[in-house]
Amino acid sequence: MIPPAEAAVFNVSDEGALTAAINAANSNGDTSNTINLASDIALTAPLPVLNTSAGKQITISGAGHTVDGQGAQRIFFANTGDVVIENVTLANGLAKGGDGGTANAPGGGGLGAGGALFARGDLDGHSAANVTLRGVEFADNAAQGGDGGNTVTGSVHGGGGGGLGGDGGSGATGNAGGGHGGGGAFAGQVGQTSTSSTGADGGGPNGGTGGAFGANGQPGGELSGGGGSGSGGTTGGTGGVGGGGGGGGNGASPSGTGGTGGFGGGGGGSTGAGGAGGFGGGGGAATLLDVGPGGFGGADGEKAAGGGGAGMGGSVFVMEGATLTVEDGLSLDGGSVSGGNTPGAQGGSHSVVACSCRGTGRLLSNPAPEKPRPSPMISRTRPAPAAQAPKPAAMPSSRMTTERSCCPATTAIPAGPRSRTAR
Repeated sequence: MIPPAEAAVFNVSDEGALTAAINAANSNGDTSNTINLASDIALTAPLPVLNTSAGKQITISGAGHTVDGQGAQRIFFANTGDVVIENVTLANGLAKGGDGGTANAPGGGGLGAGGALFARGDLDGHSAANVTLRGVEFADNAAQGGDGGNTVTGSVHGGGGGGLGGDGGSGATGNAGGGHGGGGAFAGQVGQTSTSSTGADGGGPNGGTGGAFGANGQPGGELSGGGGSGSGGTTGGTGGVGGGGGGGGNGASPSGTGGTGGFGGGGGGSTGAGGAGGFGGGGGAATLLDVGPGGFGGADGEKAAGGGGAGMGGSVFVMEGATLTVEDGLSLDGGSVSGGNTPGAQGGSHSVVACSCRGTGRLLSNPAPEKPRPSPMISRTRPAPAAQAPKPAAMPSSRMTTERSCCPATTAIPAGPRSRTAR
């Protein structure tokens, strides 16, 4: 049993108190942190990420109340550590991918994923989140991919790719302009706009620095976008996880490219070749050479527009390496997914609960008594016979085995992540 000195309890009844409790739980030295909801809470701004360290746990205990995203906010983003969410309804959450930046060569849109819950995985050595759900109901949550950027006249430069939430840098800066920065992982983390021959910085807390005249943009760091290339540089900065690629600057060599989007980020646009979208991100536009290809589910860029980002996991998105444990069933009521728009192709859309993986992500369901629910639920079932191999092309059923991989163990995926969805 955890000693009292190592257990913290927070009783909250409004958005401000919930925000403060999450910040305290993330930073204190207590091993166990329980946040009890005393009333329904409607969100007007994004909540802090759930960010526990090794050996710590955060529990959100709803006591039957509702956390409402009001059709504008993702509700929970589990970044790392052990998180328990219980006895609560998560309603009207929205995960909106960042829009690609407008420019002469626009950026691609970002992935929209996990309207009520996003569980981050172990990509690039990150310590993955382990989330347990107990008696949680999801109602009318949505994921929407970011729109690809449109062309604007008056300059020759590249727009930043949209991030997992932040828009890519946009605008016309004249013929001496550097490339715009890629968007960051969260709403409001907009890539900067270049107003000189120096490229603009990427959005987010660790945005890549824009390149000076003749220099490339720098890669984005944790949850941040890449920097734009300086005028005469050749490559925009690659986005970090959740970040869009930086745009290419004016005067770059025709072989120059926009920055590649990180996981969930759109590619930067360029006068040379467009940057590729990351997983779910749209490709960047190009005016001279090849347009950027979209990542899995994202649309390819075009000559005059960035590709739209994908929408995945209207209620829940589980990233590769993270685990989601479901106890006492999972109730899904409504929910929607939609890809981001472009003047041409639209980004793809994938089910209410989704995961990305290369065979390591897991969705778990602990044994618990099943209770009648008014809507479909994901819960446990008996394991499949050992001799029965999974079928790569088949969609999972509405019930999960006690433990299963997001991707079939027999499916070889040599290049890049794929997505399997469960509904």
